Amino acid sequence: MRILLISTLLVLFSLLALSTPSPTPSISKCNSSPLAILLETHYTGHPYKWINKHRPVIDFIEFAKTIELKDPQNYDIIDKIGSGNFGTVSLARHKNNHTAQYVLKALKNACDSEKVAKEIYFLKQLDNAPNTIPLLAVFPGTDEDGTATCNFMFDYFKSSNYRSISQAITRKQLKEIAYKVFTTLDYMHSIGIIHRDIKPDNVLINPETSEVRIIDMNQAVHSLPGKRMSLFVLPTESKPPEILLDHKYYDYAVDVWSAGILLFELAFSKHPFPPSDYEPEQELKRASRVPYFSNFRNVLDAVSRILGTRDLLRYCDKFKNEFTKSFCKSFPEYEKVSLKSFIDETNENLADDQLLIDLLENIFVYDHTKRFTAADALLHPYFSQVRTK
Repeated sequence: MRILLISTLLVLFSLLALSTPSPTPSISKCNSSPLAILLETHYTGHPYKWINKHRPVIDFIEFAKTIELKDPQNYDIIDKIGSGNFGTVSLARHKNNHTAQYVLKALKNACDSEKVAKEIYFLKQLDNAPNTIPLLAVFPGTDEDGTATCNFMFDYFKSSNYRSISQAITRKQLKEIAYKVFTTLDYMHSIGIIHRDIKPDNVLINPETSEVRIIDMNQAVHSLPGKRMSLFVLPTESKPPEILLDHKYYDYAVDVWSAGILLFELAFSKHPFPPSDYEPEQELKRASRVPYFSNFRNVLDAVSRILGTRDLLRYCDKFKNEFTKSFCKSFPEYEKVSLKSFIDETNENLADDQLLIDLLENIFVYDHTKRFTAADALLHPYFSQVRTK
């Protein structure tokens, strides 16, 4: 009888052990690793924070060598359609097939340069990404001065001038467009990539079909907590608070902030945070004299005029840098303003939507660890009408 009782107890304890979930592994268990210490110090709380933890170091130049270079002589340039500091963008077609149109992006660097090789790598990572344009071919070339260049070839995508789109789309189309933008960002983030340059020039939109294409991976980078990253990304007016405050350990949240600005501009036909002409009082200029802060003082002032100063100060308390804290305290006390105040008769057809306001208010959050992720945005009720299952 005693043996039977003991056997029964052993079985019960075994079942109890199997039904009890295993504890989540703690970072402290690998404290001997410098990477683990960095991850713990700069923990972001983002669901994709660990994606690149075991990714090997990428030799971009070696990767680029695996891409077959095509013969540029097979293509004719039809028209030049854009230019910038990076180079030029032209419309082209194959000499033996005049119906298919392509876009050639001519970069001011050789194909075997680190800068170009890095962009090739990130473009190829998006071959299967939704709402992107796959890289079809790479051509070596030279500019008018005989300097080596590199040409990227993509399929042509018909898009409209960004400023005119708001007048050409319905509320449902706006939702479809925004949903596709966040879908693509969530895909990029899920494979450990931050775009870092979401802006109108890099989000092509066809208002007739609501199709979207996110382009240009020139600023893309792998995200890794504890990795110092450049602050000189994104247009000044699209920089999120963490970059404006000199935080070099940012994450995917920078893309969500800039996508929020894109959505706001489409809906309201104006920028949510136009730079102000704010000038701090003389006794509060100490932090603003720091070169980096002085460049973006007016931008952060514009943000705080809408989001208020109280949450800004709470966010700044997380920074150990005294210059950052002094800089934040140099702003006047602003109360938070509802985004509804931006609605007027010129934009109410798209902007007068409480769910849209709620989505944007969850995106425009100072603290990047509390800001909506792209995945959060996709689950918001604003997209119920267009969400794909």
